[in-house]
Amino acid sequence: MPLSFLIKRWLPMGKALWQRNQHLRLSQVSASLSFTTILSLVPMLTIGSILLSQFPAVVDLRNAFQAWLLKNYFPGGISQQVFTYLNQFSAKAKGLTIVGSLGLLITTILTMVVIERAFNEIWRVSERRPFLKKLAIYLAATIIGPILLGLGIYLSSVLLGSASGWFPTLSAGFKFISTIIPSLLALIVFALAYRILPYAPVSWRDAFIGAAFVAVAYEITKFGFAYFMTQTVFYKTVYGTFAILPLMLIWIYITWWLTLAGAVIVANLPTIRQNRPPELASA
Repeated sequence: MPLSFLIKRWLPMGKALWQRNQHLRLSQVSASLSFTTILSLVPMLTIGSILLSQFPAVVDLRNAFQAWLLKNYFPGGISQQVFTYLNQFSAKAKGLTIVGSLGLLITTILTMVVIERAFNEIWRVSERRPFLKKLAIYLAATIIGPILLGLGIYLSSVLLGSASGWFPTLSAGFKFISTIIPSLLALIVFALAYRILPYAPVSWRDAFIGAAFVAVAYEITKFGFAYFMTQTVFYKTVYGTFAILPLMLIWIYITWWLTLAGAVIVANLPTIRQNRPPELASA
């Protein structure tokens, strides 16, 4: 297929998608979600810690999950500090009463409401999802999902470690598998979000196409952000010990922008297949 044909076909599509991003004010929505995420990180971590504390045998699971999550999804320059601060905050929050714990759960659910609303705006959905179905999705995303994900990560790390010991000649292969697992999990999480969160029909193929785009862009951006932090020290000079806060906020903002940009692509893939530019009209 000639390069000129590809440029002629896809360049207008890319331009239309960018205009769609601007029309949806993804920058403002990403900023709003970043602020909401900062407020909900501690409640989500605390809820998970409270649940896991009921099973002392899986304390290692919690620690392994937190360490793995921050290592693979936060740039190296801020992951350790984020891990330390979140543990301190959640440890203090464990003394909350039942009313306080319910408040944490409500904060987390409100975050999911904001996320779903942003997705529905991208898909131009005005109809509301039934309350019970919505509540089930929210609870699964905030409570059951992280526990199952943590259990899967912990078991896979144990199995890979044991297997590499049993088959030393295949250690390079096991190392490669452990390296790509974070990207595969990110791909699955993004695909599930694009498939389930919008109250609109989304095919698995479209969900995985958008998820693949975001997963690749995410890894490239994470590398670039980590390089930026190693080459630039002005933020430490200006903010001192508080430098972690703006850096973490910026990284969460970038993550949300990529997530929403992927959602725009997924929402417009059916239109793109018909060789029509994405519509700018919004519901």
